[in-house]
Amino acid sequence: MFGWTCESNCEYHCTHRITNEALKRVQDIKMRVTNGVKAEQRELILLNERWKLQLEADLEKDVRLREACGALEFLGPSGKCLPRLASPPPGLKTDSEIRRQIEAEVARELALLPVIDKRTVQYFGKWPQLRVLGMQEPMSAVFSFMNLCVQIYAMKKLFRERLPLSFPLRNVYRSHVMIAAVAWIASTVFHTRDLWWTERFDYFSAAAVLMSGLFMSLCRIFQVLPRTPLFSRLLSACVGAWVLHVLYLLSNRRMDYTYNMTVCLAVGVIHNLLWIMYARMPRMMQQVRVMLMRLAHDHSHAHSKAILSPKQCRSLELLVLLMFVAPALELFDFPPLFRLLDAHALWHCATVPLSWWWYHWLVEDAHECLVTHAWCIDQHDTTATEFDELHIPTLQSDAKSAAATSALPVSMQQPIVDTTSIGQMMPSHLTPYATRVHEFLRSLRGWTRNIVHSLRTMFISP
Repeated sequence: MFGWTCESNCEYHCTHRITNEALKRVQDIKMRVTNGVKAEQRELILLNERWKLQLEADLEKDVRLREACGALEFLGPSGKCLPRLASPPPGLKTDSEIRRQIEAEVARELALLPVIDKRTVQYFGKWPQLRVLGMQEPMSAVFSFMNLCVQIYAMKKLFRERLPLSFPLRNVYRSHVMIAAVAWIASTVFHTRDLWWTERFDYFSAAAVLMSGLFMSLCRIFQVLPRTPLFSRLLSACVGAWVLHVLYLLSNRRMDYTYNMTVCLAVGVIHNLLWIMYARMPRMMQQVRVMLMRLAHDHSHAHSKAILSPKQCRSLELLVLLMFVAPALELFDFPPLFRLLDAHALWHCATVPLSWWWYHWLVEDAHECLVTHAWCIDQHDTTATEFDELHIPTLQSDAKSAAATSALPVSMQQPIVDTTSIGQMMPSHLTPYATRVHEFLRSLRGWTRNIVHSLRTMFISP
């Protein structure tokens, strides 16, 4: 995994060697030109000083001193004869002129060299970078691992603890996070070592997480319930598209990078545009949803409307805008800074906070669906409330207890409790409170049983 030999990865190994030689060649040219220009400047300084001494010797009043060294030399301050200059030397150059001269001479020499001898070359679109602990692209691998940590946090804590149990797409969200975690594992491995199987593992899993995100978005925007005809058709279409994509890439002897990037970019743009349209044009998306359900002969929850609040819309629009901007970093491809940080690594770095923010927004949106009575699990064709998870009644008033009881479906209405036996077991002033607690516990038990049954029947056929 971490071994480096020319036999196991000759192309990448040779790319590193060519890059190192090109960088050293350019550095040698720059140093040689700089030293030559500086030597010329020092020589000009000496010539100007000698010219100054020659002028002073010619102005000497004593004829014997002026003619002591003959016509071709003059007497210097040290008493030695120095050769005369036929003409005044050029003036000294300023620092900016020296810098421009160095740049011009370096550019002139580099223009005579082929590109491969003077620049960092790419290996199938990848820049050779300094290896750290055997990693080919250390910064990309580190940022990929950070993204993996975000997925694990969402899978183990955020979606497990904060995503409501009665939210219909709870299992869809959690499945998407699992697929994303696998994709970031593949990305970390691929950036650690580029082999044929790590490359395909990364590309195929990246396509899978994009299709999973598109499927999840379609289900949420159009409120598609699991175990419905439309849900099954959307799932089959997304899985089938991913399988065909993988089979096409495997059918070629070499990876078709242009096709893969085009498909992934198209899926990402569709995903972001759907959310933008849902935030800006909710009524139109509701009409599309009704039309899709009619085409699929799906009449479940046909009248539910989960429209985003103004605060949700603002957060979603900013988040989607950043999702558009982050992949654009790939367009500004440049040689890696310090041979470590390139545009691809910056893109992976940007996805870390974006993923964290996106998952938190999904959780808040799920709670909003329950709070507004817009969309939740219901096996009795009635609209459930947030009573099960978002609101616990208190014992302060009879009205709140009655409201909590009436929120249950008709089939779960509580039987009349015989308070006589309860009253015989405790003081009379505690009897009303005990009765309410007893009714609440019975309601909670029945509601929990209904939720468990609904979760078991969502994906498991009877």
